Amino acid sequence: MVTECNESLLKILGLPKEEVVGFNMGVSLRDENMRLALEAVLERRSGQYEGEYIPTTGTKITPIKADFSPNISEDGTLKGGICIVEDITIRKRAEDALQRYAEELANANEELKSLDRMKDEFLSNVSHELKTPLTCIEGYSQVLSDETLGSVNEEQRKSVNTIMRNSERLRRLVDSLLYISKMQACAIEYTFEPVRIAEITDHVVTDMLPRFRENDLTIEKHIPDSLPSIKGDKDKLTDLLVYLVDNSIKFTPSGGRISVTAQEEGDDLHISVEDTGIGIPKELMPILFQRFYQIDASTRRKYGGTGVGLYISKNIVEAHNGKIWVESEEGSGTTVHVNLPK
Repeated sequence: MVTECNESLLKILGLPKEEVVGFNMGVSLRDENMRLALEAVLERRSGQYEGEYIPTTGTKITPIKADFSPNISEDGTLKGGICIVEDITIRKRAEDALQRYAEELANANEELKSLDRMKDEFLSNVSHELKTPLTCIEGYSQVLSDETLGSVNEEQRKSVNTIMRNSERLRRLVDSLLYISKMQACAIEYTFEPVRIAEITDHVVTDMLPRFRENDLTIEKHIPDSLPSIKGDKDKLTDLLVYLVDNSIKFTPSGGRISVTAQEEGDDLHISVEDTGIGIPKELMPILFQRFYQIDASTRRKYGGTGVGLYISKNIVEAHNGKIWVESEEGSGTTVHVNLPK
């Protein structure tokens, strides 16, 4: 039976004091969980209750928390109990709002995942669709360049070379998108065999010489012929060097220098591609290897590219159990380091 209460409890219950004092909780309680909390006091234990208080009259429902404690005298006699009741309406509202927010975030996350899957499928389909006409463009451009269909004058040759150069650029873009699509589908296959980095570098630099000349850049190679072979996928490592050198070409102003170096470091082969380009701000270094990342929109407009080169490079290096990292100073150039196990 309730013997005393304060004004705060009366305000929560919405009842006059005469209706509360004298209330027989053991007989009149309708809430089973509150009854169990009260029985705990009778067994000389603490009890807790959290639920909704519904008055006998009126429609207002109040979320409450009640802590029951036994009141035991010095000689061990149970004198009764003390109950502290708290109105937790504000807390419940906050919890409900958080729950709704969490559900909205979960739904938004599922939508984003669905959009991401659709985007990947779209990129894959578009890349495959571009591949066939691009092969035809490259093939017929080569036929024109070789003068198989007849001689071409100097102006026509410049036009054909422009077509071939931009076709090559488009092919690299398509190949990058196809690579990402396969990577998302876990469909990338690697064939590991002994490969020589010096040979791969020679092929890459030779293939990209027209771009070095076009951009008035100097290319330097510091790779001793005595370097041992490593176990790797020759095509993927070729792609790796193409991406790294291509990045350096894009972000190095006319008259600059690009240097490719390889040397033994313990059990690893250390490859570096250094340029005298625009460099990278220090705060952006941690996110360089994210997919489709570029420094900013103005950089993308000025230098082109899709922001997938370093992302793909990182995946190729990690597939070879290697490490890749970047050192750069804004305005002074960038060096990309790769360690591959021998």
